[in-house]
Amino acid sequence: MTWSQWVEVYFDNKTDKHLEAKNVKITAGWTYVTGDAGRKEMSTDEIHQLNIKPYASEDPGFGNTGYSWPIMKGCEGSLDLYSKGEGTRVCSINWNCPYWTKQNSFNVMNIREGWVVKRQGGQMYATDIGAVYRGYPIASLELEYSEPNPNATILAEYNAISGTVADNTSVKSLAALAKALKGPASGAGLRQAFWTWTVKLDQDLATTAKDIFFKEVLAIADASNLTAAISLQVITKPILEKMIARGGNALRLSAADRPLMNVLIALKWSNLADNSCLNKFAAAVKDRAVAAAKAKGKDMSDLYMNYASP
Repeated sequence: MTWSQWVEVYFDNKTDKHLEAKNVKITAGWTYVTGDAGRKEMSTDEIHQLNIKPYASEDPGFGNTGYSWPIMKGCEGSLDLYSKGEGTRVCSINWNCPYWTKQNSFNVMNIREGWVVKRQGGQMYATDIGAVYRGYPIASLELEYSEPNPNATILAEYNAISGTVADNTSVKSLAALAKALKGPASGAGLRQAFWTWTVKLDQDLATTAKDIFFKEVLAIADASNLTAAISLQVITKPILEKMIARGGNALRLSAADRPLMNVLIALKWSNLADNSCLNKFAAAVKDRAVAAAKAKGKDMSDLYMNYASP
């Protein structure tokens, strides 16, 4: 997978050969052991010693990052993949994941005749999350607190979450926050689509929507310059109560409706030819999630498109 200034490489070896990395060059950032919560540094020699076993699924590889607060510099590197002990180069791989504004890339080249090497996913814009070769789902959380206190008691449970990939908690002005959101929320030159539905807040329905999304998204992984995200936005009871504080609610909602969950699918891509399959994907996710809500008697007829969403 690649995003912002990280790349993590996992190998899915479907052959009876042992594979290894050679000619590893890290030209930006530093490398680390995947799966290690502290991202223990990994030397180039250690990458050369990786043994990618036959028929191994998601065999651990390595990570490369340029993230070292407050220095943000991105990462870049390359390697050749060889059939171990045979001296046969299977393919070459290179990547470049700059910080913030540029497009990430992960390329597989020079594939040897008789071999099939596939990369899952496409090249992603910086700050967006995507699968490369063997990716896996990533969740992100955005919280705001009105006082300039990043360690407020109300945030303690969230701040205690361990194993995070990145944490940008800080005191920011509204202008700085808007600038920080510009990358993931913008899509200049790209096609975009948004699909939404609302249900009564239910943890099982949130999990169901997430699971449906990550299962269906595999069918569109090859769309050009794709970013696909599902957002779960809670409308709490206090929010509903405040909505009627001055004489009414333009959304026809009331505190009696109990807390609600607004679900949004946001898509960005570049190729006109992908329009149909991406819209079918979004419709399938929505239809299945709404059907699950109806089965529990928690569906809502209201549709609310959050204008502040990605």
